[in-house]
Amino acid sequence: GALLDPAIAMEDRYEFIFWSGGHTLQFAYCLVAIIGWAVLYEQLAAAPLLRRWETYALSLLVIAGVLMPVWAYFVYAVDDVAFQQAFTQAMIQLGGLPSVAVIVMMMANFAKAPYAIWCRHPAATSLMMSVLLFLFGGALALMIEGQDTRIPAHYHGSIVGVTLGLMGYAYMILPKLGWADVSHMRAAIWQPVVLAIGQAMHISGLAYAGGYGVLRKQAATGVEFAPDVKAALGFMGLGGLLAIIGGFMFVLVIWRSIRQSRTPNH
Repeated sequence: GALLDPAIAMEDRYEFIFWSGGHTLQFAYCLVAIIGWAVLYEQLAAAPLLRRWETYALSLLVIAGVLMPVWAYFVYAVDDVAFQQAFTQAMIQLGGLPSVAVIVMMMANFAKAPYAIWCRHPAATSLMMSVLLFLFGGALALMIEGQDTRIPAHYHGSIVGVTLGLMGYAYMILPKLGWADVSHMRAAIWQPVVLAIGQAMHISGLAYAGGYGVLRKQAATGVEFAPDVKAALGFMGLGGLLAIIGGFMFVLVIWRSIRQSRTPNH
């Protein structure tokens, strides 16, 4: 903030201050997703996904992601559009593209895990819903034009896709932490589906409304929307409610696991 011109408007000031940190955090989310997917896949398929050179490549991505912010601060002024673009492109090229590559690798090796595992284990359901929602959010990024609600539609899809992967990881490690196995619970199997469908509805409504000019970060006081845009916003709200239910289901499953545990960790 100290590097910015004091005459810059408050909205633009906050945009410049948090742009680098926000996109670096999203890059970190992509790395977390890659690691979570790889661990879940290898546990479910009982087979390695990443070879040694691919693991080294991911390590280089981490190093690049750490060095990139330092480089951008030296090369560009913080109020330069090129400064923002540097972080955006780093997120896409260092985070997004490798994430898609790992997804392609999982799909190519999909048959290695037994069919029953993919259908009946909550970690597998979480993995599949995580990948689908992450890709849906990424696809919405290709539709972004201007400062409308297609932007939050994009990142609310991809980020919740990462969250679903971490939920699956939580289901996988519960027994290793001494808590009860939840793989037999129907609520655990359906929880990722409910959350993913709800979030997909939510971001679909956001994206549709954005396509008709609904702006992000601005209140729509006094604005009269077309009926289809109103319907899209209602669809967004319904999806958000369903996603919240999916979140509560996760909390309930974890609580039941702890309650039913026969070997407490203390």
